[in-house]
Amino acid sequence: MTRRDLAWRGLGLLLVGAAAGSSLLHRALTLDGPASALEMALALASFSFASLGILLLCQGVRLRDGWRRDLDRRQAQRDGHRDPLILAEDRAPLAAFLAARARRD
Repeated sequence: MTRRDLAWRGLGLLLVGAAAGSSLLHRALTLDGPASALEMALALASFSFASLGILLLCQGVRLRDGWRRDLDRRQAQRDGHRDPLILAEDRAPLAAFLAARARRD
């Protein structure tokens, strides 16, 4: 495990801690009265922090590398550089349509 991987896993641990803190704040607001928009926002934030934190704890830097790869692929598509794999995926439905049409005729 590299330092970079440990740093991303540490960020995941920090996010899980933030989720626990926001859950405690959420519980304190729940005891005061009926649900409010602030309470619901804290619940959503707590869930988001916990989910991302667990993903980072389990995957570490691989999760960030996957995000980076997806962003690079999308940027290459916008710039006009087509990945051969993506180009093949674009043609697969057309090939299936033409094959079905040939069988029908």
